[in-house]
Amino acid sequence: MKQEYIRKIEAVKPLLQGADHVDVHSAQGAASLREHLAGMLGWKPLWMRGLYALRRILASLLGLQQTDFNTRTIVGPDDIPMKRGGKVGPFTVLEAREEEYWIASARDRHLGAYLVSAREPLANGENRIHVATIVHYRHWTGPVYFNLIRPFHHLIVWLSLRKSVRRKTDSSSK
Repeated sequence: MKQEYIRKIEAVKPLLQGADHVDVHSAQGAASLREHLAGMLGWKPLWMRGLYALRRILASLLGLQQTDFNTRTIVGPDDIPMKRGGKVGPFTVLEAREEEYWIASARDRHLGAYLVSAREPLANGENRIHVATIVHYRHWTGPVYFNLIRPFHHLIVWLSLRKSVRRKTDSSSK
């Protein structure tokens, strides 16, 4: 069911073609799409910053770019770019529709990744937010890197998604 909702978005269909990895996580809550994105992309607890520090070591061993995931540029929902070309950390917005979906990409020598967040409105007034990660390997280091980080990827996406839909995001909740 989770992947079915994501697969209905026309802009996602070409990204799925030939993908080496696709995962979808979903959670239900009161947050709007922008509130969810601000909460998810802006949430950086100490333990997560530690994992990103380990990621920098792994990336340097594999000769990968050193994207800084620890920057805190997200203060609130208005900080989420909704236009093509907008930037959030390592992600560049490809396409977005207010309160429907948000698609961004991050590319490196070893892989290309897409982050998709989609809002499914529910009858009870809440939203089910679906977050998909779509990965395309570009170099032999892609599967090596991704398989090493995969368990942490799932943990980070799942925890940050659950946290982001539970509450409305504002600058006092950081």
